[in-house]
Amino acid sequence: MNQTVLNDDNGVIQENLAPLIQMAASTRLYLVAKVPDEDAGKAILAQMENLKAFDQGLAKHRVIFCSTTEGKVAIIRQLSPGIHIETDAELAKQMQGKVPNIICVKSNNSDLTNGVCNLSTAIEAIKSILVT
Repeated sequence: MNQTVLNDDNGVIQENLAPLIQMAASTRLYLVAKVPDEDAGKAILAQMENLKAFDQGLAKHRVIFCSTTEGKVAIIRQLSPGIHIETDAELAKQMQGKVPNIICVKSNNSDLTNGVCNLSTAIEAIKSILVT
């Protein structure tokens, strides 16, 4: 979620919710974010509720928070996703061989604007994986 649905201040990026809501309609979509503490996670959920994200198709019980990179890796491995979108290149490397399809949108990639990833590139990559 970091740099895709959340900006650097853990604020929800409203325009990036729409593509995720679309994906949630046809997939079992989980959102995993690294946050500094429990209060930050609660604030993110409140923002998503205010934006009606859960009324539009995102599943609140599939929004998961952790405080460390190791915790995020453990959660992702436990979920065993078919596809994983990641903005942290180091974490993506750790997931190689554990997740069949990793789409890494790096923070120094041209797909990022102001430190926030444009999900359209990642979604196109997902579509190509699903079609083949």
